[in-house]
Amino acid sequence: MSEQFFDRPVLNSPYEYPARHWELDESGQPTGHILGRRYLDHLAAANERANPGLVRLALELATGAGKTTVMAMLIAWQTVNAVRRPGSRRFTRGFLVVAPGLTIRDRLRVLQPNEPDSYYRSCELVPADMLGDLDRAKIVITNYHAFMRRETLAISQGRDQPGSLGDAEEQHLAPLRSTFFRPHRGQGHQPPRRRGDEGVPGVTDDRHGSDSDGT
Repeated sequence: MSEQFFDRPVLNSPYEYPARHWELDESGQPTGHILGRRYLDHLAAANERANPGLVRLALELATGAGKTTVMAMLIAWQTVNAVRRPGSRRFTRGFLVVAPGLTIRDRLRVLQPNEPDSYYRSCELVPADMLGDLDRAKIVITNYHAFMRRETLAISQGRDQPGSLGDAEEQHLAPLRSTFFRPHRGQGHQPPRRRGDEGVPGVTDDRHGSDSDGT
């Protein structure tokens, strides 16, 4: 294996769109060759065929390998660029993180910039002068059960109908609706149109702590 990879493993600037990457062999090891945007274009085309209009990427890492750190890095990169390039539609400040259970949801609080143990500060993911930019991020961390409809008994007031969201789910999703959606007269809730909030990346942590309970 060429020593070139170890001398410079990171090819792209964190402030620019990735344009190059190291080629990997069938076993996942670097070959020493650098490829251009062709591979990135291939990923984009494959994603469009499988999920038209919806970009989806999967990252599988072993327990303890740093999945939460990767999430924090993605949030930081997007947020800082959205704040410093308010006219760009490529970046966003809104994020929805979905956890497999309440235990994992609580652990993911480190993704909130205002938390005492925030990864952005404790892991020094961004320079100190950019921490203020991260405070403008809108992050909702919820349990996937909040999206499940529960069966309830219909009552005379019509408050809970069979298949409707219960009080607990409604209470937990309220911040999500108020953060990412604005009411339009006669149209219900519509996605925000402000620049910097053009899209809401969803991060599903469905393998994190899979050995824990799903309550």
